Amino acid sequence: MSEFDEKLSELQTRLEHLENYETAFRREILDLRQNINLLKSSPANLTETETKQTSHAAPTAPKTSPQKEFERTGVPPKREYREPIYTETADRNKNYQPRESLTSSVAKQRKTSISAQAQMNLEKFIGENLISKIGIVVLIIGVGIGAKYAIDNNYITPLMRIVFGYVVGFALIGLAIKLKTKYHEYSAVLMSGGIAVMYFITYFAYSYYALLSQLSAFSLMVIFTVFTVLASLIYNRQIIAHIGLVGAYAVPFLLSENSGRVGVFFTYITIVNIGILAVSIKKYWKPLFYSSFTVTWLMYAGWLITGYNSNTHFSLAMAFLLVFFLTFYLTFIAYKVINEEPFKIENVLLISLNAFNFYFLGCVNLDYTSGANLIALFTVFNAVIHFAFGFLLYKLKTTDKAAFYLIVIFVLTFLTISIPLYFEGHWLTLIWMGQAVFLFVIGRTKRISLFEYASYPLMILASIGLLMIWENAVNTYAVTIQEAVYPILNGNFATSLAMACGFAVIYYVDRDERFGTYLEKSIYQFVKYAIPTFLLVVLYNTFRTEISNYFQYVQISTAIQSDYVEVLGSEKYTNESLELFDAIWQINYTMLFLTILSFVNLKQFRTFALGIVNLLLNSAILTFFITVGLFILSVLSFNYLNPVVSQAFQPGIHYILMRYVSYLFVAALVFACYKYIEQDFITDRIPPKYLQIAFDSGLYFILLVIISSELVNWSGIIGVKEIYRLGLSILFGIYAVFLIVLGIIQKKQHLRIFAIALFAVTLVKLFIYDIAELGTISKTVVFVSVGILLLIASFLYTKYKGLMFDDEII
Repeated sequence: MSEFDEKLSELQTRLEHLENYETAFRREILDLRQNINLLKSSPANLTETETKQTSHAAPTAPKTSPQKEFERTGVPPKREYREPIYTETADRNKNYQPRESLTSSVAKQRKTSISAQAQMNLEKFIGENLISKIGIVVLIIGVGIGAKYAIDNNYITPLMRIVFGYVVGFALIGLAIKLKTKYHEYSAVLMSGGIAVMYFITYFAYSYYALLSQLSAFSLMVIFTVFTVLASLIYNRQIIAHIGLVGAYAVPFLLSENSGRVGVFFTYITIVNIGILAVSIKKYWKPLFYSSFTVTWLMYAGWLITGYNSNTHFSLAMAFLLVFFLTFYLTFIAYKVINEEPFKIENVLLISLNAFNFYFLGCVNLDYTSGANLIALFTVFNAVIHFAFGFLLYKLKTTDKAAFYLIVIFVLTFLTISIPLYFEGHWLTLIWMGQAVFLFVIGRTKRISLFEYASYPLMILASIGLLMIWENAVNTYAVTIQEAVYPILNGNFATSLAMACGFAVIYYVDRDERFGTYLEKSIYQFVKYAIPTFLLVVLYNTFRTEISNYFQYVQISTAIQSDYVEVLGSEKYTNESLELFDAIWQINYTMLFLTILSFVNLKQFRTFALGIVNLLLNSAILTFFITVGLFILSVLSFNYLNPVVSQAFQPGIHYILMRYVSYLFVAALVFACYKYIEQDFITDRIPPKYLQIAFDSGLYFILLVIISSELVNWSGIIGVKEIYRLGLSILFGIYAVFLIVLGIIQKKQHLRIFAIALFAVTLVKLFIYDIAELGTISKTVVFVSVGILLLIASFLYTKYKGLMFDDEII
């Protein structure tokens, strides 16, 4: 059945369905009219004349209205029922159905109609399509079985076998041509079978019986291929074109004599591709394009693995690699321009795969020829080709810009790949970051999703490059002044600062509400916090590393030659305390950085997430300071009090004063934390009392540790001994009393609990640590002092219990 017959049958079926619906609706309208007429013709609505005519009262009876009769007797009047008067319409529709029944009937009819349509379509598919294809396959198998039987029994000669095969093929083709007008679909199936028979018979005549020369067989198969393509156009059927495609690609393999003439083989494949792709473009048969694309690249890759010889095939391989790549690239452009095809994911995959095949297989060719240095040039060449195609699309001014943007991505990608092959270190990182910023800004501001997606891998690459630069700087130990890195004026600082600026631009654009993102919400939530995190990390480390560079440079520049050259060789003395200053200044810088970040958030952003992270980092660095930082300061104080006589570097007063500089940074950071717990964007989510308890606990613990450190430090300067036992125990007791007094005044129970815990620690220290080494007088002093302090604390609790426990503020 032809396409015209199929279309006509489909339209008739649809018309029948609509007529059924129209009949059902007409019946429902008549039912509604019938119900209305019944109501109009009821006794309650009869006219006065009709009432008089139907009355059974005696003529002599006085006329009394029903209302007066009811008032006189108190009994409601009886009304005699008479048969309703039906209209002509009602008489014609005595067998009516209620509305509910009608609706159910229509639905049932519709369901039955749909089921019948489905059954009819299935039957039509099996009868007109599937059976014919199965039949042609069975026919070919039957012919093959019969031919095999005749061959096995020598009933026919080889020549007759081939002639019989051609006769069958031509018979199928002739029958297909004869039936084409009336039975288009069936004719197309016969045509496909006939062409398949012609291919196989020609192969058998050449390969098994040597009845045809290679040139003759090749010529016949080319003719069959051309005929197949023309038939597919005439019949407008892809299946015929696919048969021609399979036959065309199979010809070189079927007729191959392993001559090694690769150039002829790929030239033939190129000609076939051009013809097949031209058909696919003309008829918009994309599966034909996909088949050609897949088979061609598989054949090329298979030859490259099994038969490639770099000494003889390099130029040939690169030439046809370019030809195949350009053929499919141009086909894609033709699809976009001629058919105005919208850009879909399959297009992205196809173009990407074509570009990958060309680049990867080209690199394999270059590697085979030991031309590793040419890979960088080949990578740039890829970028140039994609740029040319992008320029072509731009000039064609297609309405769908997604293809153009994808090609731009390819250009930038291949340039990105080529960068490490030409550049390294700082330039590599800077170029990657520059590309990331460009793509992100253009992607957001111009709403080009592909650009934004491509910027994230580049950000990651640039960040990895920067981490490698930092790692190399940490692991590089300069020995001479020439090897030392000069502070600020060096490539590491410039690269890090440029990276920070790049992330700052990205963060600024990301925060602009005018520019939305195409990322999914869950992914964007990660990106939203990842970008400012990278910005802060890069910005922080940019200046932190310069502190290390400075002290390392000073250490090397002030090194002194050793006097014991015959023993130590060229060994030099360096001021090892500079390493301690380096460490403490990095801690100070960290506290300063976090303080600035805190006030920027307090004044500018006022975001809860940054505030919580800020508070956690503040707490972490303060903890690090009272542990590691105070230890470093103690070592500097020790070096000041115990200088090495043989060393040329004598300590100065700054070894002692350094601790008070650090205390300023501690005070600033603690003040920032205090300002945080007063902000409504923090207290709206965390109860203020918990924030106050955490802040007070941290503050007074830090003060305790710093005061204890100062006691130990100045005791060492003055020369007081046993300070760790006698002095610290008394200090802890005094501090505990101070906390109790403060807790009573401010009505803060947690301070008093802290004081009680400190008293407990002091007593444990007193009985386990202090008593073991102290002399009698010292033991007496410390025990008496701690005892007095405990009594004072108890007295305070007794005297001010009303103040403490009434209206307590925690």
